[in-house]
Amino acid sequence: MLNRLLCVAALLFSQASLGGTAATLADPMERTLEHDGLTRTYLLYVPVDVGPDAPLIIVMHGYMGSAQLIMRYSAFNTLADQKGFIVAYPQGTIDQSGYRFFNVGYDTNVASKVDDIDFIKVLTLKLQRQFHATPARTFLAGNSNGGDMAYLMGCINSELYGAIASITGVFMKHFQNLCIPTKPLPVFQLHGTEDVISRYEGDMANNDGYGAYFSVPETVSFWAKTNDLDEKEQLFMKDIDKNDNTTILFERYFSTYSSNEVWSYTLQGGGHRWPMANWSLDEEKTALELYGATNRDISATDEIWRFFEHHLSN
Repeated sequence: MLNRLLCVAALLFSQASLGGTAATLADPMERTLEHDGLTRTYLLYVPVDVGPDAPLIIVMHGYMGSAQLIMRYSAFNTLADQKGFIVAYPQGTIDQSGYRFFNVGYDTNVASKVDDIDFIKVLTLKLQRQFHATPARTFLAGNSNGGDMAYLMGCINSELYGAIASITGVFMKHFQNLCIPTKPLPVFQLHGTEDVISRYEGDMANNDGYGAYFSVPETVSFWAKTNDLDEKEQLFMKDIDKNDNTTILFERYFSTYSSNEVWSYTLQGGGHRWPMANWSLDEEKTALELYGATNRDISATDEIWRFFEHHLSN
């Protein structure tokens, strides 16, 4: 567990150092929401010229992260200006170790009474009412612990969303008993094969101590079966940056009987990172041994939006 925390700390340090987002037309707003005796906060970004039927994307940070941090390194605000959607970044609470998190039921957070499932649900409903966003035009994404949370919400509150996306997130063993979606959701997942924090091969023996979880292939197979997808295509994406020591295998699960799809990005050689096309080699070298290689062939943010837009409906 200590190694995992050190890796996450290094990851956050490196991501925080990224200036990388272009100037935007509006300013993010900090908002509060009273929930279950706690004052919860979230950042809200609404482009100046957003339309009346704008899609809504809720983006959740990782363990030890923050709403401010994922807003910076994901650069969703810049894309929101270009594509005309609204973005909200909920803030997790502080656990017994002093780190910010979303409560998905880790063994290390067993004493926590924070109900983040209901918090994200209440926040989603509030924003849908505020911006007249239908569930079909509301999307949920998360990184690491936030990616775990996206899976969990897709299991329990699928009726609130049009699709979900998990970057370096895992599907915990105990999610399986909870996973009876009201409606199956399209799922986007991206994961590196050399991720030493959220292991690609899973950790069903719970060697890392924060709870058993399935491998990425098992997770993808679960969501494909849940959506009753019986066809698959795969391709290696263009290796644009030959120096990042990673390649991407893209797999699309689909069916002629359903508009839902599952998109899986396997970053072969990739670590525990949110891929961005503009990561510098200096940033990559800063903590390579701790969190693994960063893919610079794609922007995870752009790929997530491409997936959500593919499933966008009124």
